[in-house]
Amino acid sequence: MKRSLGRVKSEHFLKKEVARSKKEVDNLVYNEKSFTENNEKVVFCTGLSTWELFHVLFQYIKPKLKQYSVLTPFQQLMITTMRLDLVSVIRTLPIVLRLVVPPLVEPLHM
Repeated sequence: MKRSLGRVKSEHFLKKEVARSKKEVDNLVYNEKSFTENNEKVVFCTGLSTWELFHVLFQYIKPKLKQYSVLTPFQQLMITTMRLDLVSVIRTLPIVLRLVVPPLVEPLHM
């Protein structure tokens, strides 16, 4: 049976929409997989310049992190680096909490 051209276009549109939605969800997720090879996300959230730098730091610190925490070792390091990068926290919290921030509000540059 031949599929109509309209149905093919509709299926193609839906597949593209699903792929776009998955990418948006991935940007909201803060786990190791979502940061792997995503330098832009690493820079934004931690202030560190590359995933490789963050990963090396993570491998060094991981054995020293508390294992009884509710957070994974990755999440522990992520939160710590975000704390250390105050400007990143100011930029990230509205996104994580899904707050609307007026575009004119900029973090103070120290």
